[in-house]
Amino acid sequence: MVQGFGRIPIVSWLRGQADESMLHAHEAGELITQLEGEPSLGVGPLLQTHSHDTRKILEEYATRLISDETRHAGEVRKMLPPPND
Repeated sequence: MVQGFGRIPIVSWLRGQADESMLHAHEAGELITQLEGEPSLGVGPLLQTHSHDTRKILEEYATRLISDETRHAGEVRKMLPPPND
């Protein structure tokens, strides 16, 4: 859905981000199963904003990525033992 002269690099970058997200999902699933848990295989609903302003889409995407990565870092921190253990 990305249009305009910047389409090719933007689509390429988004695909790279999708690949990285998939890698994170696999890593999280491996960690969960190592801890004898069972990861969810559910997929949430896809949302459509009907907004096609590339700048706005990328800004919203970056904000969500920062939020997700901050949460992931917090989850990893909770899994690590304190330094003196």
